[in-house]
Amino acid sequence: MEGYYKPGGNYFLCPICGFKKRVSEGKYNSDKEFVCNDCWDPKHPQESVKARVDRMSARISRPEPADTFIDVTDVTPENL
Repeated sequence: MEGYYKPGGNYFLCPICGFKKRVSEGKYNSDKEFVCNDCWDPKHPQESVKARVDRMSARISRPEPADTFIDVTDVTPENL
């Protein structure tokens, strides 16, 4: 029943559907927006999953070999 008097029951505009609703007919969604009950969606359980710690170190590591430099005269068409 739209337009009836209710003490302390002010109106708000739902940011999703744009309809004018009473504050008693709304609640906060997971994005911290105050929306009407028709537009409210519960928080998806996948959003609260904690990530596992990933070990990025290699199990077997070897020292880096020394750099090998070649001279311009070391490369010939026969070597290619």
